[in-house]
Amino acid sequence: MIRASNCLVLALVALGLVVCGDPAISHGQANSKPDNAFDVVSVKADHADSSPAQMVIRTPPGGGMTALAVTPWLLIRFAFGLDDHLVLNAPDWIKVARFDVVAKGPAGLSSQTTSEMVRSLLVDRFGLRSHGETRQSPVYALRFARRDRRLGKQIRPSEMACVTQSGEPRPAPRKALPSPTVGLPCGLRMAFGHMSGGGLRLDQVTLALSRVTGRQVIDQTGLAGTVDLVLNFTPESVQLQSDDNRAQTSAALVDPAAPSIFTAIQEQLGLRLEPTQGAIEVLVIDAIGQPTPD
Repeated sequence: MIRASNCLVLALVALGLVVCGDPAISHGQANSKPDNAFDVVSVKADHADSSPAQMVIRTPPGGGMTALAVTPWLLIRFAFGLDDHLVLNAPDWIKVARFDVVAKGPAGLSSQTTSEMVRSLLVDRFGLRSHGETRQSPVYALRFARRDRRLGKQIRPSEMACVTQSGEPRPAPRKALPSPTVGLPCGLRMAFGHMSGGGLRLDQVTLALSRVTGRQVIDQTGLAGTVDLVLNFTPESVQLQSDDNRAQTSAALVDPAAPSIFTAIQEQLGLRLEPTQGAIEVLVIDAIGQPTPD
């Protein structure tokens, strides 16, 4: 997923790699209208036959938000910082109907404040009513694959400062970890069949794995501090294709020899994902309707 400070391009919607920002479910407060709201909001139906990759949400430095060809489903996920499996009871139409949303507001707002303002927009214009709940649900526990707790070759405790990117084009995704004396770019990088980064917290890693697997991942490794890692895998969407289509997709996007995400985690990171039950925070949609006219 491509992320910049003033623009979120939602080009990997089909992979579930959409939401960024701070999670914001609070029991009994999911519908609370913040004091700050956008000054002016325009919501218009988008009847163009856009693909999911054309859905874009931008929050320019001058203030406000521009969301083109987006579904209410995507706006909800953006506003609350949630992935597909954490939003429940959503009517089918909000995943299909497209809208162009232009909102004007003050400049220099934090991502958290912008998210609150989008939540207010959803309440005011779409009549969103929702609440947060803690539910028992199938999850994956991230644990060591070996009894001696030895990590794999593609992950290590961060031994030097990560490298801050300063606007230059990012290099192609790495296939392997560099020498310990070479720092990886700071932050998590996600691409089709690839995950890497330097100075990563384990909660960042588990969040990314949750988005890839479609199920909440809970860290049970006990690893402290930060890590550098490089992970290459074949996405499930490619594995389920026919042999001919898989070969074409792999040649263009991923290493055709790359294993599944589960095998890759074990072989490359020395960790494993074990199915279990756990308590997770979810957002339950109580009501939502077509937007009120401008």
